[in-house]
This record gives sequence, C-alpha cells and structure tokens, in this order.
Amino acid sequence: MAIINFWGDVVPFSCDGIKADRSILNSIEENYNAINLECPIIEPHFDKISKAGPHLSCSESEADRFFRISDKWIVNTANNHFSDYGEKGIFKSHQFLSNRKIIHFGSGENIEIARSPKFVALKNNLKVGFLPANEVQFGIAQKFKFGVAGYDETIFSTIKKIRNECDRLIISFHAAVESWPLPSPWINKLYKTFIDVGVDIVWGHHSHVPQPAEYYNNGIIIHGYGNSYANPRNWKKSAQRLSGFASVNIDEMVLLEENWYSLAIENKDLKLAKPEKGLENLDLNKVLENYELYQGVWQEISIKLYESTFSKYLKKNFETAIRERMLRKEKQYDFSLLYHLFSCESHRQAIQTFFGLQSGEITDYRSQESAELYNRISNWMA
Repeated sequence: MAIINFWGDVVPFSCDGIKADRSILNSIEENYNAINLECPIIEPHFDKISKAGPHLSCSESEADRFFRISDKWIVNTANNHFSDYGEKGIFKSHQFLSNRKIIHFGSGENIEIARSPKFVALKNNLKVGFLPANEVQFGIAQKFKFGVAGYDETIFSTIKKIRNECDRLIISFHAAVESWPLPSPWINKLYKTFIDVGVDIVWGHHSHVPQPAEYYNNGIIIHGYGNSYANPRNWKKSAQRLSGFASVNIDEMVLLEENWYSLAIENKDLKLAKPEKGLENLDLNKVLENYELYQGVWQEISIKLYESTFSKYLKKNFETAIRERMLRKEKQYDFSLLYHLFSCESHRQAIQTFFGLQSGEITDYRSQESAELYNRISNWMA
C-alpha cells in the first residue's frame, strides 16, 4: 500500500527539530511526503528579484534540518516565492535537492522545463505523475527565462497527453485567496474540471490557513493545509498556525485521515501541538455543496477583501503610477503591485465579484445565512 502525506506550504527556518505526537512522526517517517517548498534554498545576501511583497529564503542548514525528519520527499517548487532570488536561487535549490536525491519538480530554466511532469515509482510499482501549476504571479518561467510553472489552458492538453503514462495523475496547484478557509468558486470549479478530464488528485496550497478536502466523482480534491511547516512567530492569527496534512492511500484512492496540529515554538523546537480548533465547526464541505450559500459567502468575502485591501492598493497605486509616469519618475513597485492584483486570478476574481455586485451585473446571493456563516468564519480566523 502506497500512502502519500499531502502537506501545505513549507518554509524551513532556524529551529533545533520537531516535537509531535508519535503517531504524526510515524506517519511522516513511514510514508511519502508531498510538500510545497515555499522558498528557495539560498542565503539571503544574494540578489532578489523585483516584486511586490516579501522575499522568502532558507539556508542549506535550515533545509537539512527539515528534510532529515524523513527520507521520502516529493517537492513542488511551482509557487510565488521559489523565484524570489532569481535564476541563482532556483539553480542552487535544484542543486541542493538533487545532491540529496530529493524528488522535485515545478521550476527550471524555461517554461517547458518548469511545466514538465515528474513521474515517481512508488510501492508495488505504482507509477504516479505530478503535474505542477501556479496561478500567474511573480517569477513565472518564460520561453527564455528561469522561473516556475505558470498556469494557463495548455495544462488540459498536457493532462490528455500524459494521462496514460501513469497509474495515478496528481496536479499540484498553487492558488488561493490567502488566509480564508473557503476556496473561491473559481478554484473549486477548476479543480473539479481537472478531475473530470482525468486527474485523480488535485493537491492545492497557498491559502495560509487550512481549507477543506473533498471527494469528487472518482477523484480527491485537497484544497490546502495552510502553513504546514513555518515559523509560527511570523503568523499572528491562530488560524494561520493551524495546519496538518492528509494521508491518502494512492492504490485505492482513499483519504485515510487528516492529521491536524498547531504550530508553536517550545524552547528551540517547532512543536506540532494538539490544536484547539479545526475546520469541523465550519461545515465547509456542506457549503461547497450548496450553490447559493457558497456564492453568498464568497460574495461577502470579496466585499471584505476589496474594502479592506484591494481598494487601497488600486486607488493609491493607480494614482501614484499615473502621476509618476507623467513626471517620468516611474516607481517599479507601484506597477508591480498593480500587476500582482490583475495577473493573479484569485485576486481578480474577488475584484470582479465586488464590481459585479455593485453594478448589478451578477446575481446577489447574500442572505442572512451567508452573513452569519461569514461572521463565523471571521471569528474562527481571529
């Protein structure tokens, strides 16, 4: 029986080791572990790329300390931070992983290489294909440029091409509206479409808080487990420190269990502590099955995102960018932030939903029930 633990985002940092229940450690040691490595393995004094938002990295010693907890790793690198230190960061990270015989995929010297599937032979000669994709943000590979695998519609022809080359096909997809436990309707629909055209498991990440896992037709959709391994001091909300991983029997396509924990620092160790709360009280799987309620809650979230975040960015940066351009004093950061808002499909979907509601172009599904659930989610996130 081949079991893969599907984690969320991983950012190795300076700590002595991991403390956790024996059952969690046994699962990590005995099974394959699929992780989203959310940073390059490079010292931070190297040159950073120009982008909006933080630059992440970890040292080789920090990465070694993390990877020593198991010898069965499958590493996705298609995300919005793996290119933070440019070509050198990607190259040195690949070198580190290859030297330690750690399976990895999702980035490379051009878009063709970055998008290449990775085939892995598990127990019982089960051949599993991993196909990477990252919604368009910073660091996407191009025809003649190092970077990560960006998502576009060509992924469907790739699925058709490689479906018969493996026993199980898994898409690793880095996309989400950050810090909300409910995936957007666009993401949920896209993931179901992947299953419909032949994918067995959709493994999502990027949300920074846990999101639900669900069965769909003959497949499994894992929307994400948030920050599975990261410095908890960098995350203020308890929901951002709640995480875990899903253990899936790949042979029989069964989600065996979800291993929940809360990140904490104990002395100099990262402790995977018993969580005070999980996702069960939100009943999000039932929300995904109720079209009107799902749309209503998403609309509530979109309004909150626009009013609290996007409106300030759009107003400030549009005005600044135009004014500075007229004075020939363009600020690259202003343009980068605007690019980020419109290139990232999750951001664009939220902005589109807000303006669709305000213009009356889309149906307003908000109700007392959706407002109450939105408030429950907001309180849960605090």
